[in-house]
Amino acid sequence: MSEYKFEEFNHQNILGVVIIFAQSVRKMLNAYLAFFAYSIFTDGVGKYVWWFFGISLVFTAVTSVLKYRNFRFKLDETQLVLNSGILTKDVMNIPLDRIQSVQMHQNFIQRILGITGLKIDTAGSSSEELEIPALKRKKAESLLEFLKSKIRNEALPKSDERMEESSVMLEKKSIKETLVNLDFKAILVLAITENHIRNGLIAVAFIMGYAGQYLDYSEQFVVDVFDDYAPELVESGIALIVVFVFTFLLLSVLLSFIQVILKFFDFKAEVDDQSFYISSGLIKRNEFTIPLKKIQFLEWKTNLLRKRLGFESIRIHQGRSVESAGKNLLEIPSCYSEQTEKVMETLYTELLEDDYFFLLQPHTYQRVFRALVLSLFGVPFFLIATIATQEIVVFSGLYLVYVFVMIAAAEKYYQSINLWVNEEVIIYERGWLFPKRTVVKLHKFQTVELNQTIFQAKRNICHLTFSTAAGGRSFRFFDKSEMEELRDFVLYKTESFTGKWM
Repeated sequence: MSEYKFEEFNHQNILGVVIIFAQSVRKMLNAYLAFFAYSIFTDGVGKYVWWFFGISLVFTAVTSVLKYRNFRFKLDETQLVLNSGILTKDVMNIPLDRIQSVQMHQNFIQRILGITGLKIDTAGSSSEELEIPALKRKKAESLLEFLKSKIRNEALPKSDERMEESSVMLEKKSIKETLVNLDFKAILVLAITENHIRNGLIAVAFIMGYAGQYLDYSEQFVVDVFDDYAPELVESGIALIVVFVFTFLLLSVLLSFIQVILKFFDFKAEVDDQSFYISSGLIKRNEFTIPLKKIQFLEWKTNLLRKRLGFESIRIHQGRSVESAGKNLLEIPSCYSEQTEKVMETLYTELLEDDYFFLLQPHTYQRVFRALVLSLFGVPFFLIATIATQEIVVFSGLYLVYVFVMIAAAEKYYQSINLWVNEEVIIYERGWLFPKRTVVKLHKFQTVELNQTIFQAKRNICHLTFSTAAGGRSFRFFDKSEMEELRDFVLYKTESFTGKWM
């Protein structure tokens, strides 16, 4: 029995004032960055910016206290109730069956203060995760267990004939089994086998996009610097390009290491017959609890190097709110064959009962279309290089080599595509450089749609797109008659399913 009375309204820990204040200041700094940048490049306005910033800090401190005082929560038999607001009072009622996952987290400030935050994610909401940002660790764990017990009670059968079975299920405590526990050596292997080029390009895009906001303020400064150093830059030529490429690759690898260590430090994944439990993080510690029934589909990803080493990552897609879609995507980063088998046995028991699959493969037009698109993609680059250097023969030969490589790549990708269907599950495989495998139960489908262009209609092929509460995927360039049959079968399985799909 918990020592906390969650059936009555509870406040957060008093240190919640500090957390709320810190969160508000962080958002305020993002808003003020443009003003700070403007004050640097403009004379005479800096002091006014800092005055406004100081007044905003005082106002934020007052509202943080009011937010803390007015925020209360309680948990009854069927729902979680949250009261909040300052001038207007908001009451939020969250039915237990809408809760998709519960996350305990600690950022740097919370770890210093010795408190824990709790995030509750729901499906279909237009807002981000619901958060209780400041609880003592023991109270947060008690609330999490109390919440899980309530959800289990909601999921149990209610008929009189099965009351005895329900009591046994309530008394039975699930035994957690460790699935993955990463030591520092395993984390280094993850970092080494990351896609460094992709991480580097994402970082460059982020920096350029962020810096672009302040281009108007710093334009003259940049122009002056460029005018001063332009001759030296032009004379450097190839040496500068080599230095740039080397620096980019070095920073990309460094970024990959930092990202992996921060995200997956002390990573641990456990599973029982009710939920997945995932915890990780160096500076910000996250602990997720994901009920198995809330998981919409799983996706395995790897690359050639990781495949050779024998492991792949699993991304867990559960129903999420609209705003949080794509954020905090849950991932088990290193799964070997025996761990993958354990996941499949736990989540897809249907495969143990029926391992007979139909195999569907895309139309041959798929590889032609892919080769054509990839070949045309290189045309602008080769044209620019040819015009700039006047080396028509050289770059024409290089383009022909490029086209040959793209045709070979399209063929390899085409051969990697397999769509496996049985009575309960679909498995979709594709990719050879970066193989992916998506596994989804048929009754999780919410919509199924066929799409077809004029050119595809002549060849009797189409795309089939499915959606779940966690998003969806497309099966591209398949035979139309096969996709129509698959669509009808999926709709039948969805409509005839009588169990709990969420």
